[in-house]
Amino acid sequence: MQLSTKLFLISALIVTKVIASACDIGETSSDSGSSGSGSSGGTVLSFGGYNYNFECSSFGGGSNTVPIPPTSSSSCARVYENYSLTYGCNLIDDFASAQSAYESCYAQDMAACASASSSDPNC
Repeated sequence: MQLSTKLFLISALIVTKVIASACDIGETSSDSGSSGSGSSGGTVLSFGGYNYNFECSSFGGGSNTVPIPPTSSSSCARVYENYSLTYGCNLIDDFASAQSAYESCYAQDMAACASASSSDPNC
């Protein structure tokens, strides 16, 4: 495995763990490639919670898998996918926009958790 792939996987794990600890959401499910299911059972973070698989055309290709944590909207799940792809494939021209979108969704998810009842299993 190339150094850039290893570094990305480590950073993705750290980001995922930070999100998980901030909302205390635990592990993600292994529904590969699904995009979430809409709201269910009173949870505010009802999208995401799956593994995102992607391949990079640079760095010799190869497949990558990154967990997408539960999030408050399907658009944020796509933002987290884009963030993973951008940094995982070292698309440096897209770093700033991917980071900005990621931070916006992260703030949205944290606000949703802050306003949710303590019984929400994803917060």
